[in-house]
Formats: sequence, structure tokens, C-alpha cells
Amino acid sequence: MKRPFITIGAFIAMLTATNSFAAETTQNTDSGQSSIAISSARSDISDENHFMILKEIILDVLNCNPDLVTMEAYLTYDLGADSLDVYQIFMACEEEFGWEFTDEDFAIVLTVGDLYDKIMGLDI
Repeated sequence: MKRPFITIGAFIAMLTATNSFAAETTQNTDSGQSSIAISSARSDISDENHFMILKEIILDVLNCNPDLVTMEAYLTYDLGADSLDVYQIFMACEEEFGWEFTDEDFAIVLTVGDLYDKIMGLDI
């Protein structure tokens, strides 16, 4: 039985057509080789809803006053999160938004706004 053949381009097109994956192809000018980065970031929600989803994640983990969850609020100082809480928030964001965190993110993501910027792919 012959296995079906699919090109990388067709595979990427199938993934991105579902709106559950994003793909980026880069070409290395020195070696001429291409690389492909595929992420499963949710693209089915609008930007204005990202903050509301993030806020719900934070409220689920911290059980804090919803009025305290603002872009300027510090996860630890203002909202009372400890390191385990921050880890749980990061894991929930990874699952919800397809964002993969690094060890460095624990040091640089201090506020809700920092976390929002990271999820949106902005430099912080």
C-alpha cells in the first residue's frame, strides 16, 4: 500500500486553515536552508477578549477581587501570588493561548500587563 505524500507547504496550509495553528517559515541566507516554526496559539478570539480570558485565568488561580486585576497590577505584590500561583497562571496561559514560557519569563513577567504583552507576542 502506497502512503500518501504531502508537501510541507500543504501541511502548513492545512494547519493554519483550522485557525488553531500559526506557522512561520524563515530562510537562512548563509546555508540556504529553511526552517518552520509552528505554534498552536489561538487565533479564534479577538484581541479585546484576550485580557478578559487572562483575567479569568488569574481569578481562577488567585481567587482575588476582580477589581484588582488591572494591567498595572503586580502578580505578587498587588494580587498576592506566590511562585506556585505564578507557575499555575503561566501553565493555564500556555494551554489557553499556546504561549510557551521560559525560565526567563518568571523573572521578567511581573505585572498583568507584562503577561498580556507576552501572550500577545510583544516585547516586554
